Amino acid sequence: MIEAHSPDERVTERRARIDPLRDRARLGMLAEVSTLLASSGDYLTVLQRLTEIAVPALGDACSVQLAEDATGPLPDVAQLAGTTITVPLHVRGRVIGVLTCVRSEPYDRDDLAFSEELARRVAMFVDNAMLLRDLETLNGIGQQLAELHDVDEVVKRVCEAATLLTGAELGLFFTLSDSEPRYATCGTTFEEAAAIADHQRELHPTHRRALRIDDIRRTAAPADLGVLATLARVTSYLAVPVKGRRGDVIGAIELGHSRPGAFDVRAEQLVTGIASLTATATDSARLFQEAHELIAALERSNRDLDHFAYVTSHDLRAPLRGIANLSAWVEEDMGGKLTPRSLEHLHLLRGRVQRLEDLIEGVLHSSRAGRVADEPIDIETGVPPTEIVELLSPPPSARITIAPHMPRLRSTRVPLEQVFMNLISNALKHNPRPEPRVEIGAEPVDGGWEFFVRDDGPGIPPRFHAQIWGLFQTLKSRDATGSTGIGLAVVRRIVEAHGGRAWVESEEGHGATFRFTWPRTPVRSRSWDRHFHKK
Repeated sequence: MIEAHSPDERVTERRARIDPLRDRARLGMLAEVSTLLASSGDYLTVLQRLTEIAVPALGDACSVQLAEDATGPLPDVAQLAGTTITVPLHVRGRVIGVLTCVRSEPYDRDDLAFSEELARRVAMFVDNAMLLRDLETLNGIGQQLAELHDVDEVVKRVCEAATLLTGAELGLFFTLSDSEPRYATCGTTFEEAAAIADHQRELHPTHRRALRIDDIRRTAAPADLGVLATLARVTSYLAVPVKGRRGDVIGAIELGHSRPGAFDVRAEQLVTGIASLTATATDSARLFQEAHELIAALERSNRDLDHFAYVTSHDLRAPLRGIANLSAWVEEDMGGKLTPRSLEHLHLLRGRVQRLEDLIEGVLHSSRAGRVADEPIDIETGVPPTEIVELLSPPPSARITIAPHMPRLRSTRVPLEQVFMNLISNALKHNPRPEPRVEIGAEPVDGGWEFFVRDDGPGIPPRFHAQIWGLFQTLKSRDATGSTGIGLAVVRRIVEAHGGRAWVESEEGHGATFRFTWPRTPVRSRSWDRHFHKK
């Protein structure tokens, strides 16, 4: 008996035999695909491996084409055409690619449903991979922009980055600096660049939000758009405002393409990210240039002040020396005719002249403290105090002790010597005891050393602890002490210029301990100094 089966019956019988095997194979494939998509690595390599897994479970050949590699529009709905299935990769309302499968036998609706599920998983993976890639790209751009300190260079790099990452044919970025536009273009012809230059006065932000137009020819009022939109070659148009720290619009990134619909949501998001980085980089570059100009002006001012100070000190010292010489000549000529009171007045006059000369010298030291940079050297810190004590020649009755194990550090020698000179000199000068005692030592602290100069003098009441560091401040009459009131001000200025601090610990009648910290290694130069002195 020969039995005949209708075509539909034969298909039903065949599917009953094949479906369980096919479903088992596809479930295994989905499990393998899920593991693959959860792995790390280059997303293009992962997609290549995915298409290999899909064969033969889903077809004789499978491919994934991304929108960025497509030469034409991609389908936005799934299509089943006999032996071919085409499924778009949908993510957040846009098509980012297409999954295509082909086999010798016709596909059915179950095959299409399975392909759509696979496409959904692939779309999520590709979107996350592109998002991660975009974040890495933006991070790299941000690092590059952060290293730039010239506004024009920032403008150029931003224009290049936005044009390259979005695949735009034309790019324009401008920012307003003191109401004057500074701009850069990419991909423009000579005529197009000349047209933009002719309209550079019209470069001003026209929108506070991003604007994306698929076909500018269908826009009712293209004149209301940016300057780039006026070029004949532009069909697709994308403009993103650049906002400053206060939220005000300080510029814009404009992109153009001759093909309609050239910019998608991802391109807009990329340019928005670049615009955010641009605002910070532009502000930083502008502030850097302003700081450069201010520092240059300050250096000129310091040079002028130094010159003025030295010239003035010379002009002041000349008549002072003349007064001192005249008083000495008067005393010599008058001989024994002067009364003791007159002699006292002449001595007082010469003392005042000497104090005035010391005051002038102190002002010069104060003006230069912390500004004169010598080369750092290795210093045995016990040596400068020893040399200073020998230079000061204290009375034989003075007992001066220097700690035997003073630290070794790398620093500039002269400023450290100035600090020790002033503190040791003060400790001896203001101590009325017949056998003054001075102790010098150091103690380790975080990042450096804490030095001290301790005396057994009359001490300083706590209410004057802040006052003594001021310029020209003395606790007693200057005639009585012979002090200019500058020494401690110079000490604090030098110490703070080298990254330390200075203070006093004292009570009336119990001596005083002056302390200051000094870094173990030289203080690093400011960031702008490093940039300005690059060759």
